[in-house]
Amino acid sequence: MVRDRTSRNRGQLTLYGFFGSPMGMEGSGYERLTLSPDLTGKSWFEQLYLLRKDHPPAVTIPQALLDVWTEIIGQAVQWFHDPDFKLMPAMDYLDATTDSEVEQRIAGYQVGYDKEYNRRARSGLEVWHSFFDNSKLIGNLRYDFESMPMTLKRAVVSRWDEAHYVYLETHGLNYDPDEGYYWLIQDFKVKYLEIDKGQMPTEESAPKPTGATEDDIELWEEYARQWHAALIEGEVAPDGFLV
Repeated sequence: MVRDRTSRNRGQLTLYGFFGSPMGMEGSGYERLTLSPDLTGKSWFEQLYLLRKDHPPAVTIPQALLDVWTEIIGQAVQWFHDPDFKLMPAMDYLDATTDSEVEQRIAGYQVGYDKEYNRRARSGLEVWHSFFDNSKLIGNLRYDFESMPMTLKRAVVSRWDEAHYVYLETHGLNYDPDEGYYWLIQDFKVKYLEIDKGQMPTEESAPKPTGATEDDIELWEEYARQWHAALIEGEVAPDGFLV
């Protein structure tokens, strides 16, 4: 049965919803320096909401979900090595998007892939690992996903959608194209960050903005370094964050 996309989890997963710069830092307003929010007297979940609300949607994508999407496209690249290869789609999601939306989604993934490819190419590495079978390659092999046949593109997108909705249901997350992935805690949309490790924050587990431990401070500083690197380089940041 096709899932009802009029539910609270409804979100059109387009080029800019999963992959692409408009959902990253560019144009999000995040590049502007802002003062830390006033957390005085706020509940722990409202503090989390205020601390995370300006994060661009691309940063809220769970790493585990990114890994699944990469595994799916990793299966699809067999077509470049065997033109007779067929990928079985996720039937419940096969007709959830138009051909135009499918093209946008694949093009969006191509943007992220090209950024990572170019970063590696500039590094001067002579030996690469094959995206196809993880074997070592001499020289660079670049895939043009947009050249895949529509049937294969649609199969990929249907599997991406399935992984997305299964992740939402399994972890109790929500998704909105303008917000990204978020927890709904007492009517506050608390954006997901990898620090949550797939679990809804609680008062006990949430990082404390005041009276922070040395471990808290070290973790926050590491995230700040990641954000800074992503903002300056305009590339794929640590933990797979797309910018």
